[in-house]
Amino acid sequence: MRAPADADVAAVATGLVDSHQRCLPVVDHGKVVGIVSWRDLLTHLLNARAAR
Repeated sequence: MRAPADADVAAVATGLVDSHQRCLPVVDHGKVVGIVSWRDLLTHLLNARAAR
C-alpha cells in the first residue's frame, strides 16, 4: 500500500489500518517522495485539534 502525495488524512489512516503497517511510502507520479507514519498522523491530528 502507498499513499498518494495528495491523499487526505482519513485516506492515510485507512491505508495504515488496512495494511497493518506502521508507515507508508508517499508517492508522487510514481516516485517515492516521503514516508508517513502513525506518529506523523497522530501529531497532525493533535495539532489540528489544538488549533481549534
